[in-house]
Amino acid sequence: MFSVIICTYNPDPVKFIRALRAIEQQTLVVDEWEWIVIDNASSTPVSTLIPDELKNRIAVIEEKEPGLTPARLCAINAAKNEWIVFVDDDNVLRSDFLFSAKKIIDSNNKLGAIGGRLVPEYETDPSHDVVNHLFMLAIRLSEKDAWGMDYAWDKTPFGAGMVIRKTVASHYARLLSTDNARRGLDRNGKSLMSSGDVDMAHTAVDLGFEIGVFTALELIHIIPSFRVQKNYLLQMMRYNSLSNHLLFYIRFKRVPTLVSRWRRAKQHLRYWKRGQWFESAMLRAQDWGARKAILRIKSMSSQ
Repeated sequence: MFSVIICTYNPDPVKFIRALRAIEQQTLVVDEWEWIVIDNASSTPVSTLIPDELKNRIAVIEEKEPGLTPARLCAINAAKNEWIVFVDDDNVLRSDFLFSAKKIIDSNNKLGAIGGRLVPEYETDPSHDVVNHLFMLAIRLSEKDAWGMDYAWDKTPFGAGMVIRKTVASHYARLLSTDNARRGLDRNGKSLMSSGDVDMAHTAVDLGFEIGVFTALELIHIIPSFRVQKNYLLQMMRYNSLSNHLLFYIRFKRVPTLVSRWRRAKQHLRYWKRGQWFESAMLRAQDWGARKAILRIKSMSSQ
Protein backbone atom coordinates (compact mmCIF):
# COMPACT_ATOMS: atom_id res chain seq x y z
CA MET A 1 0.00 0.00 0.00
CA PHE A 2 2.50 2.65 1.21
CA SER A 3 6.19 3.42 0.83
CA VAL A 4 7.03 5.68 3.80
CA ILE A 5 10.11 7.73 2.96
CA ILE A 6 12.30 10.18 4.86
CA CYS A 7 14.69 12.23 2.73
CA THR A 8 17.36 13.65 5.01
CA TYR A 9 20.66 15.53 5.01
CA ASN A 10 22.74 15.74 8.19
CA PRO A 11 19.69 15.36 10.44
CA ASP A 12 19.55 16.44 14.05
CA PRO A 13 19.89 13.05 15.81
CA VAL A 14 17.27 13.73 18.49
CA LYS A 15 14.63 14.97 16.04
CA PHE A 16 15.45 12.23 13.54
CA ILE A 17 15.04 9.43 16.07
CA ARG A 18 11.81 10.99 17.30
CA ALA A 19 10.55 10.98 13.70
CA LEU A 20 11.55 7.31 13.37
CA ARG A 21 9.80 6.33 16.60
CA ALA A 22 6.57 7.98 15.42
CA ILE A 23 6.69 5.92 12.23
CA GLU A 24 7.50 2.79 14.23
CA GLN A 25 4.34 3.36 16.31
CA GLN A 26 1.94 3.53 13.36
CA THR A 27 -1.21 1.51 13.96
CA LEU A 28 -1.50 0.33 10.35
CA VAL A 29 -0.28 -3.27 10.14
CA VAL A 30 3.35 -3.46 9.02
CA ASP A 31 2.49 -5.68 6.04
CA GLU A 32 0.79 -2.64 4.47
CA TRP A 33 3.90 -0.45 4.24
CA GLU A 34 7.62 -0.38 3.61
CA TRP A 35 10.08 2.06 5.16
CA ILE A 36 12.91 3.85 3.35
CA VAL A 37 15.39 6.53 4.37
CA ILE A 38 17.23 8.48 1.67
CA ASP A 39 20.60 9.67 2.96
CA ASN A 40 21.23 12.76 0.84
CA ALA A 41 25.02 13.17 0.97
CA SER A 42 25.19 13.49 4.77
CA SER A 43 28.68 14.00 6.19
CA THR A 44 28.06 11.19 8.69
CA PRO A 45 26.14 8.16 7.36
CA VAL A 46 22.53 8.33 8.51
CA SER A 47 22.55 4.57 9.03
CA THR A 48 24.68 5.13 12.16
CA LEU A 49 21.81 7.08 13.76
CA ILE A 50 19.18 4.38 13.31
CA PRO A 51 18.48 2.36 16.47
CA ASP A 52 19.69 -1.23 16.19
CA GLU A 53 16.21 -2.70 16.57
CA LEU A 54 15.01 -0.76 13.51
CA LYS A 55 17.90 -1.46 11.15
CA ASN A 56 16.31 -4.59 9.71
CA ARG A 57 13.04 -2.69 9.19
CA ILE A 58 14.44 0.36 7.37
CA ALA A 59 16.10 0.36 3.96
CA VAL A 60 18.73 3.12 3.79
CA ILE A 61 19.63 4.36 0.30
CA GLU A 62 22.38 6.86 -0.38
CA GLU A 63 21.85 9.68 -2.89
CA LYS A 64 25.17 11.42 -3.54
CA GLU A 65 23.78 14.39 -5.49
CA PRO A 66 22.91 17.07 -2.90
CA GLY A 67 19.51 18.72 -2.88
CA LEU A 68 15.94 17.88 -1.94
CA THR A 69 14.89 17.25 -5.55
CA PRO A 70 17.55 14.57 -6.23
CA ALA A 71 16.63 12.96 -2.90
CA ARG A 72 12.94 12.88 -3.82
CA LEU A 73 13.70 11.48 -7.27
CA CYS A 74 15.77 8.73 -5.67
CA ALA A 75 12.86 8.02 -3.31
CA ILE A 76 10.33 7.83 -6.13
CA ASN A 77 12.54 5.39 -8.00
CA ALA A 78 13.07 3.24 -4.91
CA ALA A 79 9.42 3.07 -3.80
CA LYS A 80 7.78 -0.28 -4.52
CA ASN A 81 4.22 0.45 -3.45
CA GLU A 82 1.23 2.22 -4.97
CA TRP A 83 1.39 5.25 -2.65
CA ILE A 84 4.40 7.22 -1.38
CA VAL A 85 4.34 9.01 1.98
CA PHE A 86 6.97 11.75 2.27
CA VAL A 87 7.99 12.48 5.86
CA ASP A 88 10.55 15.12 6.80
CA ASP A 89 13.20 14.33 9.40
CA ASP A 90 11.58 16.82 11.80
CA ASN A 91 8.05 15.43 11.43
CA VAL A 92 6.30 13.43 14.14
CA LEU A 93 3.36 11.54 12.63
CA ARG A 94 0.28 10.94 14.72
CA SER A 95 0.06 7.21 15.41
CA ASP A 96 -2.98 6.75 13.15
CA PHE A 97 -1.56 8.74 10.22
CA LEU A 98 -1.11 5.80 7.85
CA PHE A 99 -4.35 4.15 8.96
CA SER A 100 -6.25 7.40 8.30
CA ALA A 101 -4.54 7.86 4.93
CA LYS A 102 -5.61 4.37 3.87
CA LYS A 103 -9.18 5.06 4.98
CA ILE A 104 -9.31 8.33 3.01
CA ILE A 105 -7.81 6.77 -0.12
CA ASP A 106 -10.14 3.77 0.03
CA SER A 107 -13.12 6.10 0.20
CA ASN A 108 -12.21 8.07 -2.95
CA ASN A 109 -10.38 6.46 -5.86
CA LYS A 110 -10.07 9.83 -7.63
CA LEU A 111 -7.43 11.14 -5.22
CA GLY A 112 -3.88 11.57 -6.50
CA ALA A 113 -2.17 13.45 -3.66
CA ILE A 114 -3.27 14.33 -0.12
CA GLY A 115 -1.91 15.99 2.98
CA GLY A 116 -3.09 17.12 6.37
CA ARG A 117 -2.68 19.27 9.48
CA LEU A 118 0.89 20.34 10.22
CA VAL A 119 1.00 21.43 13.84
CA PRO A 120 4.07 23.43 14.96
CA GLU A 121 6.14 22.59 18.00
CA TYR A 122 8.45 25.54 18.59
CA GLU A 123 11.78 25.17 20.36
CA THR A 124 11.53 28.91 21.03
CA ASP A 125 8.25 30.82 20.98
CA PRO A 126 8.16 33.21 18.01
CA SER A 127 7.86 36.94 18.66
CA HIS A 128 4.49 38.54 17.95
CA ASP A 129 5.76 40.53 14.95
CA VAL A 130 6.69 37.41 12.92
CA VAL A 131 3.54 35.37 13.56
CA ASN A 132 1.82 36.44 10.33
CA HIS A 133 4.66 34.93 8.29
CA LEU A 134 5.07 31.56 9.96
CA PHE A 135 2.96 29.89 7.25
CA MET A 136 6.21 29.72 5.26
CA LEU A 137 7.50 27.11 7.73
CA ALA A 138 5.11 24.40 6.47
CA ILE A 139 2.50 25.01 9.15
CA ARG A 140 -1.12 24.23 8.37
CA LEU A 141 -3.90 24.25 10.97
CA SER A 142 -6.85 23.31 8.75
CA GLU A 143 -10.15 22.95 10.55
CA LYS A 144 -12.05 21.22 7.74
CA ASP A 145 -11.33 18.88 4.84
CA ALA A 146 -10.94 20.31 1.35
CA TRP A 147 -10.42 18.41 -1.88
CA GLY A 148 -11.10 18.67 -5.60
CA MET A 149 -9.62 18.66 -9.09
CA ASP A 150 -8.12 22.14 -9.07
CA TYR A 151 -5.00 23.98 -7.94
CA ALA A 152 -6.56 25.77 -4.94
CA TRP A 153 -4.10 26.46 -2.13
CA ASP A 154 -6.35 25.08 0.63
CA LYS A 155 -6.48 21.74 -1.24
CA THR A 156 -2.76 21.55 -2.02
CA PRO A 157 -0.74 19.22 0.24
CA PHE A 158 2.69 20.37 1.40
CA GLY A 159 5.77 18.17 1.12
CA ALA A 160 5.73 17.32 4.83
CA GLY A 161 3.37 14.37 5.15
CA MET A 162 2.38 14.34 1.48
CA VAL A 163 0.75 11.06 0.40
CA ILE A 164 0.98 10.73 -3.39
CA ARG A 165 0.28 8.04 -5.97
CA LYS A 166 3.46 6.43 -7.31
CA THR A 167 2.14 6.94 -10.85
CA VAL A 168 1.78 10.68 -10.23
CA ALA A 169 5.20 10.95 -8.59
CA SER A 170 6.79 8.98 -11.43
CA HIS A 171 5.23 11.30 -14.01
CA TYR A 172 6.61 14.27 -12.06
CA ALA A 173 10.05 12.62 -12.07
CA ARG A 174 9.90 12.22 -15.86
CA LEU A 175 9.06 15.91 -16.24
CA LEU A 176 12.10 16.86 -14.20
CA SER A 177 14.39 14.68 -16.29
CA THR A 178 14.06 17.15 -19.19
CA ASP A 179 13.29 20.39 -17.32
CA ASN A 180 16.14 22.00 -15.39
CA ALA A 181 13.96 24.93 -14.35
CA ARG A 182 11.63 22.56 -12.54
CA ARG A 183 14.57 20.78 -10.90
CA GLY A 184 15.61 24.09 -9.36
CA LEU A 185 12.37 24.76 -7.51
CA ASP A 186 13.43 23.19 -4.21
CA ARG A 187 16.13 23.41 -1.56
CA ASN A 188 19.76 22.88 -2.44
CA GLY A 189 22.60 23.94 -0.17
CA LYS A 190 21.92 27.42 1.23
CA SER A 191 19.08 28.07 -1.21
CA LEU A 192 15.63 28.13 0.40
CA MET A 193 13.67 27.53 -2.81
CA SER A 194 10.46 25.81 -1.79
CA SER A 195 7.92 25.19 -4.55
CA GLY A 196 8.89 21.71 -5.71
CA ASP A 197 6.35 20.04 -3.43
CA VAL A 198 3.54 22.22 -4.82
CA ASP A 199 4.59 21.35 -8.37
CA MET A 200 4.60 17.65 -7.52
CA ALA A 201 1.16 17.81 -5.87
CA HIS A 202 -0.32 19.75 -8.78
CA THR A 203 0.95 17.10 -11.18
CA ALA A 204 -1.89 14.96 -9.82
CA VAL A 205 -4.41 17.52 -11.12
CA ASP A 206 -2.59 17.63 -14.46
CA LEU A 207 -3.24 13.89 -14.75
CA GLY A 208 -6.93 14.18 -13.89
CA PHE A 209 -6.77 13.29 -10.20
CA GLU A 210 -8.07 15.20 -7.20
CA ILE A 211 -5.87 16.61 -4.46
CA GLY A 212 -6.86 17.39 -0.91
CA VAL A 213 -6.05 18.30 2.67
CA PHE A 214 -7.66 16.22 5.43
CA THR A 215 -7.70 16.98 9.15
CA ALA A 216 -7.44 13.28 10.07
CA LEU A 217 -3.87 13.34 8.74
CA GLU A 218 -1.95 15.13 11.46
CA LEU A 219 1.70 15.49 12.29
CA ILE A 220 3.86 17.66 14.51
CA HIS A 221 6.41 19.83 12.71
CA ILE A 222 9.31 20.61 15.03
CA ILE A 223 10.46 24.20 14.42
CA PRO A 224 14.02 24.96 15.63
CA SER A 225 14.79 28.34 17.13
CA PHE A 226 16.69 29.75 14.16
CA ARG A 227 13.68 29.33 11.87
CA VAL A 228 11.59 31.87 13.76
CA GLN A 229 14.32 34.51 13.65
CA LYS A 230 13.69 37.54 11.45
CA ASN A 231 16.77 37.11 9.26
CA TYR A 232 15.79 33.55 8.42
CA LEU A 233 12.19 34.49 7.67
CA LEU A 234 13.34 37.31 5.41
CA GLN A 235 15.48 34.84 3.49
CA MET A 236 12.51 32.46 3.34
CA MET A 237 10.33 35.23 1.89
CA ARG A 238 12.90 36.06 -0.78
CA TYR A 239 13.11 32.48 -1.98
CA ASN A 240 9.39 31.76 -1.53
CA SER A 241 8.65 34.72 -3.76
CA LEU A 242 11.25 33.66 -6.32
CA SER A 243 10.25 30.00 -6.45
CA ASN A 244 6.50 30.71 -6.52
CA HIS A 245 6.88 33.17 -9.39
CA LEU A 246 9.01 30.67 -11.30
CA LEU A 247 6.46 27.92 -10.67
CA PHE A 248 3.64 30.08 -12.04
CA TYR A 249 5.72 30.82 -15.12
CA ILE A 250 6.65 27.18 -15.69
CA ARG A 251 3.06 26.01 -15.28
CA PHE A 252 1.00 28.89 -16.67
CA LYS A 253 3.50 31.15 -18.47
CA ARG A 254 2.58 33.90 -16.01
CA VAL A 255 5.33 36.54 -15.78
CA PRO A 256 5.41 38.45 -12.47
CA THR A 257 4.41 42.10 -12.49
CA LEU A 258 6.32 44.41 -10.20
CA VAL A 259 4.33 46.62 -7.85
CA SER A 260 4.67 50.29 -8.80
CA ARG A 261 7.19 52.34 -6.83
CA TRP A 262 4.46 54.78 -5.79
CA ARG A 263 2.25 52.03 -4.35
CA ARG A 264 5.18 50.39 -2.57
CA ALA A 265 6.27 53.75 -1.11
CA LYS A 266 2.79 54.28 0.33
CA GLN A 267 2.84 50.78 1.85
CA HIS A 268 6.29 51.29 3.38
CA LEU A 269 5.24 54.67 4.79
CA ARG A 270 2.16 53.11 6.39
CA TYR A 271 4.27 50.42 8.07
CA TRP A 272 6.90 52.93 9.23
CA LYS A 273 4.26 55.11 10.85
CA ARG A 274 3.05 52.07 12.79
CA GLY A 275 6.58 51.03 13.72
CA GLN A 276 6.18 47.78 11.73
CA TRP A 277 9.71 47.67 10.37
CA PHE A 278 9.68 43.94 9.81
CA GLU A 279 6.56 44.13 7.61
CA SER A 280 8.31 46.72 5.47
CA ALA A 281 11.37 44.48 5.18
CA MET A 282 9.17 41.57 4.12
CA LEU A 283 7.74 43.66 1.29
CA ARG A 284 11.28 44.33 0.09
CA ALA A 285 11.97 40.59 0.28
CA GLN A 286 8.90 39.84 -1.85
CA ASP A 287 10.05 42.37 -4.43
CA TRP A 288 13.55 40.87 -4.46
CA GLY A 289 12.05 37.50 -5.37
CA ALA A 290 9.89 38.98 -8.13
CA ARG A 291 12.85 40.82 -9.68
CA LYS A 292 15.04 37.71 -9.57
CA ALA A 293 12.23 35.68 -11.14
CA ILE A 294 11.87 38.14 -14.02
CA LEU A 295 15.61 37.91 -14.72
CA ARG A 296 15.53 34.11 -14.69
CA ILE A 297 12.45 34.01 -16.91
CA LYS A 298 14.19 36.30 -19.44
CA SER A 299 17.18 33.97 -19.37
CA MET A 300 14.96 30.90 -19.90
CA SER A 301 13.09 32.60 -22.73
CA SER A 302 16.28 33.47 -24.57
CA GLN A 303 17.60 29.90 -24.57
